[in-house]
Order: sequence, then C-alpha cells, then structure tokens
Amino acid sequence: MPLSRDADYATYLYTCNRCRACTTVRDRPELMVCPSFHHQGFFAFSGGGKGYMAQGVLEGKVAPTLEAAKVAMHCTLCHACATMCPPGFETIQFIRDLRAWLVSHGVYANAAHHRVLENLRTKGNPWNLTWGQAPNLTLAAESNEVEALLFLGCRFKLGKSALDGVLKIVHRAGAKVSVLEDEPCCGNPALELGDPELFIRLAEKTIARLNAAGAERIITLCPHCTSTLVNDYLEAGELKPEVIHLSEWIVELLEEGRIGLAETGPELSVSLHDPCHLTRYLERGEVLRQVLEQVPGLELREMERSGESAYCCGGGSFALEVAPELWRFASRERIREARASGAQALVTACPYCQASLSRAGGKRLEVIPLADLIAGRLD
Repeated sequence: MPLSRDADYATYLYTCNRCRACTTVRDRPELMVCPSFHHQGFFAFSGGGKGYMAQGVLEGKVAPTLEAAKVAMHCTLCHACATMCPPGFETIQFIRDLRAWLVSHGVYANAAHHRVLENLRTKGNPWNLTWGQAPNLTLAAESNEVEALLFLGCRFKLGKSALDGVLKIVHRAGAKVSVLEDEPCCGNPALELGDPELFIRLAEKTIARLNAAGAERIITLCPHCTSTLVNDYLEAGELKPEVIHLSEWIVELLEEGRIGLAETGPELSVSLHDPCHLTRYLERGEVLRQVLEQVPGLELREMERSGESAYCCGGGSFALEVAPELWRFASRERIREARASGAQALVTACPYCQASLSRAGGKRLEVIPLADLIAGRLD
C-alpha cells in the first residue's frame, strides 16, 4: 500500500524512541546485526532511521531525491531490525512502502535498481533472461499423481549445475514431482525494490499457475520464494497448495526412510549460515540444524551470530546490484565470522546466500548448498 498514516506501522513511526536496539543482537549490544547501520554508522541507515525518514515523507519534510533513495535502498531487508525491536514493530512494510514512494516518483538508487525492475516488467524475471526448457522432473503421468511441485525460483535457474544436488535427492527418494514449464517469477524482487503493483500482477499470475498445476504441495528451493508464497501472497489471492522449503522436505524424507545417509563419511566441520527469509521471516531456521544433526561425521560449529541473530550475507534485496558497497561489507563480515568459528566449510540453504558468500569467500572458505551436502552423503 502507499506510505500512509493509516497503515499498521503508523504507530511505530510516531512512537519509536530511537533506542537503536534494532541494530544489535538482543541483550548483546556489542554485536551488530544490522548490516546497513554497521556499514555506515549513522542512525538514518538503521530500521528506526528509515522509519524516521518515512515520518518525514508523511509530514512533507523529505523530498523524493537520489540521496533519499540511496538511504532507503541501503538495506538488505534482512528483517533483523524487526526481530530485535523490543516492542516488535514490523519495520519491513514501511521500508518497502518508502521505496515504493520513491519509485513512484521515478527515483531509483542507481541504474541497476531501475534495470532490475524494468527486466521484471518486460521479461518477467530480474535477469533479462529467456528461460530454456525446464528440467525433466515429471515422474508421474497425471497431475493428481504428483506428490509435489518444485518451485525453482529465478536464482536457481541461473546456474546449470545448481539443481544437481536436488535432482539426486529427488531420484533417490523416488519422488513423483514436477515443475512448471516456463515458471514465472514469484514477484519478490518487485515487492522489495519498490513496485508493489507489479508484485500483485506477478503474484496473481503465479497463484493461478500454481493452483492449476494440481499438486497439493509446493516445495520451494529458495527461502525468498518460500516467504513470498507463504506471507506476501496473502495480499494477492488464495494459494491452495501447502508451501514448504526444500530443507523441510529433506527432514521428512529422512524421517520416513525414503532417503538414508551413509553411516561413514569424511569428517567435516561446518558452520551454518541462516538464510534471513527462512529463519526470521518464517521462523523455520531450526529445520536446518535438524538436517545437519543427522549427517554422520559432521561437526556443526555455530557462529557467534546465528539463528534469529544471524548476520545477513549481504545479498538480500538485490544489494549486490543496488547497494554493492553494502553487499561487499556484509558478505566479507559474514565470511570473517564463519572462518573465526574454525569450520572447514560454510553450509547454507539459500541460493542468494550461496552466490553472495561464494563470491565473497573465494578460496578462503568453501560454501556448500545444503542439498549438495546431503546428496553427497546419500547411502
């Protein structure tokens, strides 16, 4: 909705006491959790600071300028500020509406910000790509025989080998799954980058396609898609199938004995990077640990900031393109923290996190997708 005093967040805009609790780990004020504030050091870049800017817009004191756009977009929308806020104010909505207000006035943070939205408007995906044939995952003759539909997500479809681990798990489990031909974008980039009307159009199209597919369950490979389908689609229509993330499905397959893990395997110490959309937006982060606990020979070494207090990889909200300095700072900070844990590798279950951390870590630390880790340990 437009930035408004009638929105649910209006109370926050006028009652936030600027305590800065939104910038640090709860009860650990020495540990920064907001990458934007950590990077810049000014209150304006925190969740509360962006609320102060939104209040200024409503009072006619802030103009739609490039400077305002750079502050509003200098954020990964990691949800840490909302999670750490003592009263529990939902900050994400007014940050999204602030961005929408700027975009509605034709103000973008940079050329990349404009380009990603134009790609969505004209190509239906953020990368200006024409997707090729979907992987041959249909193992059932009729839609009502398919136990689940895999929703791949735009980021997963960028790499040819990104699905290898997923496919191994699917085939070992003998799962009857399918994918949508010419799968549409879930619309999350439009929502996060300031075009809510485009998001609704994309969401309505995707809801219709998913409902018509006939599957009772949707397994998403990307947490961004998961939280969008579960939370944000409530504003766009009724999505009938149940939606779960791949990690939750892996737990089910292990518990049901449909896949098994080798009793012996190479000893490996790993740290776990919690994807923001799975751990904070959906509060389902513990499922990742449930998977790792079942892998023989694996030692989990938690980072100091983990779970709901995890530090963002820097790749959220297209920061790599829209706020590259923030992405570089946050991703390097996270790699530094992972290496400090003494782990040999870093595991994550989000393609955005995997791309961001792999690019930042280089040869210093291997970043392993959860599906690839499990696929490599199948019995």
